[in-house]
Amino acid sequence: MKLSIILPTFKVEKYIARCINSCLNQNIPHDEYEIIVVNDGSPDRSRNIAAEFAMQYNNIRIIDRENGGLSAARNTGLKVAKGEYVWFLDPDDWIDNNCLLQLLDRLDCDNLDALWISWRRIDESGTQLEQFKDVRRSDSEDIMTGIEFMQNVLLFCTFAWSFIFRRSAIQYSSFKEGITFEDIEFIPRTLIRIERIAYANYVVHNYLWRQDSITNIYNPKKIADLSEAILTNLQLSRQYPEVSYIKEVVGSLVLSTI
Repeated sequence: MKLSIILPTFKVEKYIARCINSCLNQNIPHDEYEIIVVNDGSPDRSRNIAAEFAMQYNNIRIIDRENGGLSAARNTGLKVAKGEYVWFLDPDDWIDNNCLLQLLDRLDCDNLDALWISWRRIDESGTQLEQFKDVRRSDSEDIMTGIEFMQNVLLFCTFAWSFIFRRSAIQYSSFKEGITFEDIEFIPRTLIRIERIAYANYVVHNYLWRQDSITNIYNPKKIADLSEAILTNLQLSRQYPEVSYIKEVVGSLVLSTI
């Protein structure tokens, strides 16, 4: 099993069919990868839609759990994943057809622990939006350690779905549960331990920009969650004072709360 695609699923009945179809329309055999749909207690038809696909395709698994949030669903998927690599996709997004062979070849040929991918940002009308300005500081596709990657390539777009990880490289990692900004907390902490990572400078992922998404709706808990991410990165900056990237993340997070 080369790859486990983990879909943490909650209230995405409008989008999940497109996501699963994109994962199936690929150029590697279905028995070489699995699609793990983690039903996080979704009250809508998301699970039913996924189940219809699972009846037709043997590489789709559905894992049911009580609602615990995005981090808990990802952690649940990681525990049951069998693939050499794991990709945490959000089921309202989708990937380009026939992209998996190229991605897996890069991971294998360069013996990578992680691959960072490019994406396009699209709104619900299908219009491609301008890319974020804080995506990366370099287009280098060189192989680096995780620390070097943070210092030389990565900026502040630390989306978990933009990384494909070797499962053994993150087997002792987990997403902090119960917070909103789990990616900002998880990615720097995980990259510190990555020995070989590279950037794939070609677009394969479609990021749906939704006005009603969790990150675009204000609530007081988000400030508390952001504080959790700041605290984790502050602790990392004390542990790794030579990694200026972590201090930059902390500064960016603090500014975003003002």
